[in-house]
Amino acid sequence: MIDFVFRWATPLRIRLQEREQLHLQLVEAMDIWQQTVNRLARCREARSAVTDRLRSLRRAGRVDLHALRRQYLRRASLDQQILMLEREAGCRYQRLEVCRGAFREAERAVRALQKLRSRETERRQGQQQESEMEQLDQSGATSWLARRMTEDA
Repeated sequence: MIDFVFRWATPLRIRLQEREQLHLQLVEAMDIWQQTVNRLARCREARSAVTDRLRSLRRAGRVDLHALRRQYLRRASLDQQILMLEREAGCRYQRLEVCRGAFREAERAVRALQKLRSRETERRQGQQQESEMEQLDQSGATSWLARRMTEDA
């Protein structure tokens, strides 16, 4: 019976390429999420600075209503940006988790193929050793019979 030999190189190469693409997507998603988080932190710092200016404007002896109004408008604008960035950061984090899960699955698929390939290699080596042992046993038995027959003759 002719043994079927499965070629592991092609599916493994395909899985490795998929894993590499998913890794690049994961890195990109992490980078985008981190940029969003950094922008959010900067907006929160700016809001804190505006709030401090509002406090100092209110404490001053003379109240500059125009400056006070500008600071309140600026703070309201920053509040809107913060809300938008928080939502965006949440969406980007979900995307990051999706990419992370896909990468994990691709990594599992590569490891599974590598394990199957190594098991197949071990099985083939075992069969080859078994076949060699049988050949040695047969040649040993044949030579024993040949010697025995020449001795009897």
